Amino acid sequence: AVANGAGGGSLSGCTFTVGSATSAGVTMNFVANANAGGTIQSASVPIRVWDSRNSAIAVTAGSTTLNQIAGAQNSGCTAPLYQTTAVQVAATYTTPGQSAFTVDVTCVATITSSDTTKVTVAGGRATGVAVGSAQVGAGGSLVTITVSPSVVTPTCVSATLVHGPTLTFVPSTVPTQTQSTTSSTTISASYVKGNEAALVAEGASGAIVAFARLSDGTYYELQPSNGLQIVPSAAFATIINASSMHSTSYYRFFVMENAANGDDDCALEARWVDKCTVGSPTLASGPIPALVSLPTAISASVAISSSTPCNTGAICSIPRPTDPAPNVGPPPPA
Repeated sequence: AVANGAGGGSLSGCTFTVGSATSAGVTMNFVANANAGGTIQSASVPIRVWDSRNSAIAVTAGSTTLNQIAGAQNSGCTAPLYQTTAVQVAATYTTPGQSAFTVDVTCVATITSSDTTKVTVAGGRATGVAVGSAQVGAGGSLVTITVSPSVVTPTCVSATLVHGPTLTFVPSTVPTQTQSTTSSTTISASYVKGNEAALVAEGASGAIVAFARLSDGTYYELQPSNGLQIVPSAAFATIINASSMHSTSYYRFFVMENAANGDDDCALEARWVDKCTVGSPTLASGPIPALVSLPTAISASVAISSSTPCNTGAICSIPRPTDPAPNVGPPPPA
């Protein structure tokens, strides 16, 4: 297909780049032509150009007060741990003669803190460091965040297995402390029996998402780096393997080979522990439901094939469709 357009820009293949001379608010029509069976088919797509220089920036925080979390310490075990909150940057475009609209630009904005000894900002989240306050903002818009000496207590842990395309993100069901860096979605920390997606194959895998619920009704995201531990129940110890071996930000899990079926509201336990204290006492915990429903084999087939020595000297087995390609070595000597 060939795209044709006009109005102050440049084309490279089917990619259009707005030029500096293009007027804000202008609408351009692009026509894509394709040869389908000898007949030229065309489609027109209108594109309106907006200029961010005509936008107003507004910064908001999910919470403007961050409290100390009882029993928890920072990653360096040098100071108390404080709550975090989402920071959102929105740009409202107000081109003359056109309707204004607002866009979330948090992911491309540079958000700063006026005092990083009190509040730090990273990944669209503000984190308390020490009692005091700081102004957090971008583009001239500021919001004051106060770190309070008040203490909130962990009450429980809500966690879920995240896997496959059947995962559903539920908007606005959890306080802003749990908002992801993509502001359009919020992970639901609640669980309703029967709503879990079944794991239906050996090797099925994904991540474990966990939040600690605090006494003020907010949530704190848990990761292996800040004390999250995942422990399978006795019944699921040979069904699901959970490990943080390759990541400090989340646990991965997979259904083990030759696993049995299982359906349990308490298949695994998520624990938030104090890594800075000898014995790692548990601050809060909660169950993780899991449903493993593997299909029953109804037939078997055997294929006979010549084998090829691997580089390791072992005999290569006949691969399953899901196996990676074998490391095939040189042909055997005559």
